[in-house]
Amino acid sequence: MNKQILCLSLMLGLTLSTAAMAADYNSFLSPNSLGKDVKTVNSQYKLGLKKQEGGGYSNSDAYDCSVNVEANSRNLITRIRVLPNNQKCNYKATSSGVSFNPKSTKTVDILNRTKIDDITFIPGCFNCPSRIELSDSLVINRPQDKYYTEFEIQGYNRNYHDFMAKKLFGSFSQDDYYLMMDKLEEKMGNSPSSYDRKDFKLKAIQTYDLQQQPWSYAIGLK
Repeated sequence: MNKQILCLSLMLGLTLSTAAMAADYNSFLSPNSLGKDVKTVNSQYKLGLKKQEGGGYSNSDAYDCSVNVEANSRNLITRIRVLPNNQKCNYKATSSGVSFNPKSTKTVDILNRTKIDDITFIPGCFNCPSRIELSDSLVINRPQDKYYTEFEIQGYNRNYHDFMAKKLFGSFSQDDYYLMMDKLEEKMGNSPSSYDRKDFKLKAIQTYDLQQQPWSYAIGLK
């Protein structure tokens, strides 16, 4: 009996300890965290971040939410990205005038709280490898902010790609499709300001699935 009581006490203690060490995502996922020391923030919000060989900091799969942090040479945070590790990942974040909840916020909700001048839709790829699902980015970049907000949304919007290519290079045949997409990718890479064209934005809004929920949330210094 005493052994059973001891085991229950140990289990309860571990449960309480785990709850007490839960990461404070809501406080961390704020533009105020940008520019702060990684180690200080990691300790303050119990994030479990560890430096990675390829650079940056990440937590482990044991956490409900996957957190990736980029920092400069002084270990000051320049970018934060969070996405679910499992269905228990839950947080609320506000930046660029938008409130985001990964369990309920849809792309249309984000667009309804922003100005068209402040958004861009950036493809993750133009000639996407088959069977590889890459995301696109919806970026909010307001002139009054020192940071940007980025949401990963479902990628490979071919209607959007085709529209941009025809506007920039004229009509093309399907035989030239992949060559044209390579040309478009090079053009947009060399001139990213082209994404700011209003006709491009309107076409993106028309052709993306606005009822989808973004896959991830990120903020970064400009």
